[in-house]
Amino acid sequence: MKTSIFLTIFLVVSCTQLAHHSDDIRQGQQQKVVRSKNGVVTTAHPLATNAGIEILESGGNAMDAAVAAAFTLSVVEPSMSGIGGRAQILIYTRDQEVHGIDATTQAPAYYEFDDTAGVEYGYQTIAVPGVVKGLTDGLKDFGSLSLEQVMEPAIGYAQNGFALLPGEAYRQESVKDMLNEFAGTRQYYMNKDSTAKHAGQWIIQSDLARVLKSISEKGPDVFYKGWIAQSMVADIRENGGFLTLKSFSDYKAERSHIVDGSYRSYGLKALWLPAYGAITIEALQILEALPVNLNENRTWARAVYHAIKSAYLDKKEQKTLDDAERFTSKSWA
Repeated sequence: MKTSIFLTIFLVVSCTQLAHHSDDIRQGQQQKVVRSKNGVVTTAHPLATNAGIEILESGGNAMDAAVAAAFTLSVVEPSMSGIGGRAQILIYTRDQEVHGIDATTQAPAYYEFDDTAGVEYGYQTIAVPGVVKGLTDGLKDFGSLSLEQVMEPAIGYAQNGFALLPGEAYRQESVKDMLNEFAGTRQYYMNKDSTAKHAGQWIIQSDLARVLKSISEKGPDVFYKGWIAQSMVADIRENGGFLTLKSFSDYKAERSHIVDGSYRSYGLKALWLPAYGAITIEALQILEALPVNLNENRTWARAVYHAIKSAYLDKKEQKTLDDAERFTSKSWA
């Protein structure tokens, strides 16, 4: 059952909160601006970015590159990304149409919140993950290459390994006690002396490679209805979780509602709940309304901070499309 343990723990890790918090506003470094006439790929990890670039260079389109990069992130940045999590996808096509895919995690209808009240991580926090379905639906509807082609980079990094970057090493160090609790995370993310992996260590994830390879060959059904789902459910149930095979087989990614706004002379498109796109638009429109000198970096940074903070005060009030229209209006900003 080694594979099933790893798969489930992969979901456990995906449900933990690993963000670093700071109240300070720091002076940021100036970054170079990248320009291209043929396409740009940007991700949180250079290997994922390279995966997207390779797909573009091989004739793939933007969706092909995005799916390749996302699956690669699930391998090289497990503390922040993964096939055990959720995805909200915003797509702009060449005919100037905007589409959205909501592949959030879903709890089954029989789930009772009181059963897991106060539980912050572990088997009882696992809901049905949406990343695999969201990415494969996006590729099917908007991509041009096969699933095997776009998943090849991710499978390679899982099977052959990669060097851990400092940021990922830091996040894993910050939750090392939790990682040590579970056999799967202990096997892949901890050293034999129970210390966290350090930056530069070579990470190989053979079980994940097998999972990704199977998805690439058989499609999302193997994840939601086949041996992968069966392995995960067996381990989840054995350790107090509430998901069943029906929970997985019933999963569907939905098409998202698109919300609109503007920032200066630019039109804005974002995803409705659960992505909180209306809050993002609200923050930008608050920022536009502030009398800020764009050439003064520290003043600008403080204005951005206050715009985001103000918008997020409305986050819990965003429940209906009427709320979204109100929060994205210029008068509200």
